[in-house]
Amino acid sequence: MSNVANDPLISLEENIQLRDQHIAESCELHFNNNPMKIISSKDQYLYDEMGNKYLDFVSRITNVGHCNSAVVEAACEQMSQLSMAVGSEISKVQHKLTKLLLSTLPPSFDVVLYTNSGAEANDLALQMVRNYTNRIDIVVVDGSFHGTGNLLVDISPRAFRVSSTGKKPWVHVLSVPDTFRGLYSGDPDAGEKYFQDAKKVIDRAILNNREIAGFICEPIMVVHGVLIPPSGWLNKIYSYIHELGGLVIADEIQCGMGRTGDNFWAFQGQNAIPDILTVGKPLGNGHPIGAVITSRKIAATVKNAEQIFKCDPVGAAISMTVMNVMQEQQLMERAKELGSFLAGGFRKIQANLSMIGDVRQKGLIVGVDIIRSRESKKPAPDVAEEISNNLRKERILVGCEGDYKNVLLFLPALCITKEDCVEVITTLEKIIKSVELVYLDELYDIINAPDSPEEPSTSLHVQPSQLENVEDPYTSSSGHPYDALD
Repeated sequence: MSNVANDPLISLEENIQLRDQHIAESCELHFNNNPMKIISSKDQYLYDEMGNKYLDFVSRITNVGHCNSAVVEAACEQMSQLSMAVGSEISKVQHKLTKLLLSTLPPSFDVVLYTNSGAEANDLALQMVRNYTNRIDIVVVDGSFHGTGNLLVDISPRAFRVSSTGKKPWVHVLSVPDTFRGLYSGDPDAGEKYFQDAKKVIDRAILNNREIAGFICEPIMVVHGVLIPPSGWLNKIYSYIHELGGLVIADEIQCGMGRTGDNFWAFQGQNAIPDILTVGKPLGNGHPIGAVITSRKIAATVKNAEQIFKCDPVGAAISMTVMNVMQEQQLMERAKELGSFLAGGFRKIQANLSMIGDVRQKGLIVGVDIIRSRESKKPAPDVAEEISNNLRKERILVGCEGDYKNVLLFLPALCITKEDCVEVITTLEKIIKSVELVYLDELYDIINAPDSPEEPSTSLHVQPSQLENVEDPYTSSSGHPYDALD
């Protein structure tokens, strides 16, 4: 133990051995088969034990950049004065942060309760919804994920559909308002049609004597691979839930904090106002902090909430600095400008790359949907993984998201530069071209091979995904795969 503690530069192999001994197998890494050992970071860069510099385009939570100097200074200064909340004292720094957060929101929001993470924030928000309405039923979007707590697993289709308990009778699942490969893809009235489908699910629950407590979703659906709801859908859902006496939660853990470029919060760009807003670690640039922002009336349903859910002084100092840096460096405006530039570059190369099915973007939330063919729009998760691995070899880190893990996710720090974007665009183009060349070579060999039953792998090394013959659950006549369960 002492050797490990005293030697931060133990080898990668030793790190992997220790991880195998002490970490559960279910805790996978992003590059699980070939892990990285990152030992330092700064701004938009990560550095491994060999000194290699990686451009981090999937940080998700470090909005103002890794180890931002102002944030580090604020944390150190506050820790030297008062590092934790020790009782019922009034914290000046928490008050300032609360005032700053509320200034970004409509007047209906007047209370901020602090947690240690976005997951805790979502859990607290659900408690409020149930307490306020005296009901238990929750409406969610298929494929969503809101955290790993027991209640959050129960309302997260991505989690409960692989759990032993499955879907609870008090959870009602709406089809994803997917405008790319969904039921109403390309339909100008998609927002209204998806809403009507959602209304049918909710109405069926009511006919079964269920009472709706609330609805939760990401206003920009990052977990789904950057799905942007069609015009009017979110507003109509919110309005109908309110009509039924329920409350609405906007999960802005990944899509909030100025990342959309146009507004500080994603819901503000969709003409829809929730009752409760949840925030996660981006508020603290990675520091363990979260928040539930709501009205005093709703917050009052949790006994002693403002005493229990206080912000530690260090977290408050960090978060306030993050928001100040965003304003001083105009990072929200930067997210809009560079997000458009990045997505524009991807769309330009898309014209000559058949494996890019769609490019979706709002601010610096960008998804590139990797497909097998434009005709089928069939997801190609194995290809997406191969592209991600090859980008890593070029010292660029991206994620893979969506139900099939076939969407390359770009969620970088907001301090990236236009030069960074150019590097990512040109490198992605080079890598996808090489993948497509391999695919064409394999296809040529198969066509010319006598009586060969094989199909091209569409990947440099891996075989076709098992999803190859799986029907898209959102294009079935039932509207969504849980119809029979509601």
